[in-house]
Amino acid sequence: MEKVLFKEEQRYKKPPILYIMTAAVVVLVIDITFLIRHILYDSLVPPKYPYEATSLIIVTVLLVLFTAGFLYIFTRMKLITRVNDNGLQVFYPPLLKKGRTIAKEEIEGFEIRQYNPIREYGGWGIKPRARLLRRKKTGVSYTAYGRTGVQLWLRNGRKILIGTQRPEPFRYALVRMLEAEEINPGNRRQNLKFQTNG
Repeated sequence: MEKVLFKEEQRYKKPPILYIMTAAVVVLVIDITFLIRHILYDSLVPPKYPYEATSLIIVTVLLVLFTAGFLYIFTRMKLITRVNDNGLQVFYPPLLKKGRTIAKEEIEGFEIRQYNPIREYGGWGIKPRARLLRRKKTGVSYTAYGRTGVQLWLRNGRKILIGTQRPEPFRYALVRMLEAEEINPGNRRQNLKFQTNG
């Protein structure tokens, strides 16, 4: 049975714009509801185009469903990181339910570092490498909030950043898993990467 060396759950912090957007949608739905009521019941003259009310009802329902789905994702979203004897796993439900597994044999080195979420990755969340967004050099990131993360260098040349609020326990778990010390990022070009036993 695999021994869990480290586990961390981070909730995605809700940005203020989320609440502003929700309030705006609520106001819009109320306005549309009153408009539909006016077209169907309050007007002295029967509606010239009855399908107008139907269209407004459909738009309102779609808007409510979209907002509800958006809010559901944001309230349920969290970053789960788990380190065991054989590697580490990253989950990001409900977007990444199956998660991503990185075997310890794939890891060439790592370091704890500070990162700039906006400048380096375009924000928090799951950020895949994209040439169009100029993130080829920074690689993939899995973050929820904050500015501290574990930078992994894989043997295939790729880089992965995993955000954490518990950097020291995370580092200790990786050291135990790999049975090697953290690389010295300043001397990385001198090939001071640790070697795993895999």
